[in-house]
Amino acid sequence: LNPGDFQVNTNNGPRGNNGPGGAPPETTCTIESGADTGTVFNPSSSGSSSIFQSLQGQTVSMSCGFSSSTTESNLATTGTVKNTPLRLRGTIAMTCDQSQSNSVQWTQQLTIPAQNSSGSGSSGSGSSYQPTITTSSFTTSVSGYQACTWAMSFVDGSKLAGSIEQVMQSSPTGTVNNNTYSFTITNNAHVHVTGGAGVFADVTGDAQFGQVQPVSVPLPGSNSGSGGSPGTGSGHIHFAHLLGFAFGAKRPAAGGQMKNMRLARTGGAVRIVSPAGTRASARLRVFGYAPDGKTPAVISLATVPGATCLINGTARGETAKILDATTPSGQLVTHITSKTLRSDLKVRKGANVLVTATCTTSAKRSVSTSQLLRLEL
Repeated sequence: LNPGDFQVNTNNGPRGNNGPGGAPPETTCTIESGADTGTVFNPSSSGSSSIFQSLQGQTVSMSCGFSSSTTESNLATTGTVKNTPLRLRGTIAMTCDQSQSNSVQWTQQLTIPAQNSSGSGSSGSGSSYQPTITTSSFTTSVSGYQACTWAMSFVDGSKLAGSIEQVMQSSPTGTVNNNTYSFTITNNAHVHVTGGAGVFADVTGDAQFGQVQPVSVPLPGSNSGSGGSPGTGSGHIHFAHLLGFAFGAKRPAAGGQMKNMRLARTGGAVRIVSPAGTRASARLRVFGYAPDGKTPAVISLATVPGATCLINGTARGETAKILDATTPSGQLVTHITSKTLRSDLKVRKGANVLVTATCTTSAKRSVSTSQLLRLEL
């Protein structure tokens, strides 16, 4: 079955990488040499002018940086979906765990002229001096992951369900050209169709894609000759985000379309989506807190709509039934935490547990999958 394009529009999705409210992260700098060695300050703050004035007549080294992170646990996203070739319209619901962190560090050499004879020396628009700024090093680190279950429901009663699991990583090095630092961020995503109903009865499918996004960053202080301040500017960088809905093989960025994924009627499948694999290959997953670092993570499955799923845990040769539940949509977000498994299997924190999910469809077909988890709570 080649279903053609699924055009997806979500009503809400991942927050920006600056977190709630969109406030940019704060840049901090440290004087590494000269009379004020060890001084830590924000170069955009009102008090920074006195620091720069005290450095007049000196050449100093200054290291700066900022970091930011965004996390979402059990983020519910809804929207609409349309498939023109099959004349289907409906809705989509997604539940996602995701995390993204950004870090930028750089070092600058500043040569600051002494005050002139008039005594003028403030660093405002009327300044009689401008520092000469050389950025000697600049490094970035961007990483993140996303794990979502999703379910589509169409007006004719057809359904489709599956998962999206992706990992983001920036290139370890970049290039500097014309006061701009350039690097790339790579998204590796795996999309699974675990089952359906109606038009999509008994179907499964999967597709992988890698998306490389170029990012260019103006070097801090690169406009200093026309009044720019050392150490400022990079707190407003907007890095690439984890894709809100990545569903495709060749055109993942074009509005969330699925392209060239072939679906086969194999009876369905099941995947353990949460706890997420935070690396491209994760045979052993850590099961503790959700991405927000506060809420205990729970086990989530993607499977066939209408299936009944049995979840078992095995440790030290003993197997225990953990949950038996039915999922009308194909999404199953359980209440099973690390502590649940520890209690049911009578193991300690840090133990490894093999979790097996076996789902039986309305057509009495059984599908199964297993994942090794390390219990961290």
